[in-house]
Amino acid sequence: MKVFSLTKIPQFMTELFSGTFFDDFQVNRITIKNGPSTVIEGRISDEGEEIEYCPYSSVKKIAYECVKGKTLPNFMKFVLSAPKEMAGDHGLSDGESLSLTLSFKDNELTIMSGAFLKDPFSGAETEKAWDSAVEKMFSSFV
Repeated sequence: MKVFSLTKIPQFMTELFSGTFFDDFQVNRITIKNGPSTVIEGRISDEGEEIEYCPYSSVKKIAYECVKGKTLPNFMKFVLSAPKEMAGDHGLSDGESLSLTLSFKDNELTIMSGAFLKDPFSGAETEKAWDSAVEKMFSSFV
């Protein structure tokens, strides 16, 4: 797990709400506090079924509607899982995932990488590789 601070916030927000990079990421939860709080749960499966999450592209317009306007939200947190194609590059098995947590608070934007592995001790290399990949992905926003 690694935390990165981004300084090019307007450019990042443009990518988040109008770009396509995040479209295939799976939404675990999005929380936006801008007056009333909005929580978007990404879980789309029923109890007893395998857990599935919706792609960010299916809720991007809803999230944007919650933040658009002249003032920035007080707080935003996006918990996303990497798309299967991206996670597959890191040799994950079923039930394992790579995550991104995007947080905006007090006019600061951070990204935290994470890995949910069945055996965290044997997956140290996978986690390091994901941390490096995340750092490289967002280096243009630092």
